[in-house]
Amino acid sequence: MPEKAIEKTAEEIGTVISTPEGPSPGSVDFIVYTGVVHRGQFVEMDYAEGTLVCLVTNVMKSNRYFERFESVKEFERSGTKIFEQFPTAEWEYLVAMTRPLGAYDRGMIKRSTFPPSPGTKVRIATRPTLEKFLGFDLEKGLHIGEIEHHDTPVKINLSRLFQKHLAILAMSGAGKSFLMAVLIEELLNRKKEDGRIGVLVMDAHGEYRAFAEPVRDGKGVDFSAKTRFVRAGEIQIGVPKLSIGLLAALIPGLSAPQKRDLARVIDKLRREMKEGLGPFDFGAVKAEISRDAEI
Repeated sequence: MPEKAIEKTAEEIGTVISTPEGPSPGSVDFIVYTGVVHRGQFVEMDYAEGTLVCLVTNVMKSNRYFERFESVKEFERSGTKIFEQFPTAEWEYLVAMTRPLGAYDRGMIKRSTFPPSPGTKVRIATRPTLEKFLGFDLEKGLHIGEIEHHDTPVKINLSRLFQKHLAILAMSGAGKSFLMAVLIEELLNRKKEDGRIGVLVMDAHGEYRAFAEPVRDGKGVDFSAKTRFVRAGEIQIGVPKLSIGLLAALIPGLSAPQKRDLARVIDKLRREMKEGLGPFDFGAVKAEISRDAEI
């Protein structure tokens, strides 16, 4: 059965206005007449195809009494304050600029291809709107934080997040390492019945070493029982599992005869391993090449 349309219970905070740039499918501005709107906040409004969700990209204040810089300068120079002579507070306006993200209607999300009408009432996006529009997994998702200004937890579905490739991109100091630490904590705390995955961290700078160390003074969560720290020098390559193609990539410049001889040596060592001699390393490969009469 199709999902019910999102209930519009949020209080109206503004009205869409006409500007030289819009409203358009890529830009919608509105005048704020109640409350406070922040950059980075989400808003929603009625739309021909359901509920239009927009991201506030900028907020600007306007006041007719302060538009002419020469008048402001003359008033200040004379020692007379403009706000003491004129009702400036009554002429201050807050305009929010937004970028439409898409339209939500009965479980379907569509790209906005035409603008809303000027005069459309704007509301702060409700929690149900954001949860459904952004596709949060409320029951088993990884909790990585909250949406600023919205009191809405961000819970990302494990399968959708790690199904293929994931990149965390941001400027230096923006919090990439902190976000990664939060993801690791969520994975380590995850219940078995909710689905768990193994985590292998190649930590060149030692940023996540604390996960393998016991907590001191009882401060913080102790993950040391769930984490094993392995030094780089302890890591070994499973040589019997390496293919000739991979070995050729690790040893550039091998000729076709060299690849053929190396493949023959590897095959011989693998047969001996299966016969009970056990795994072999690169030292055994080197020794066998030295003993081989055909090379």
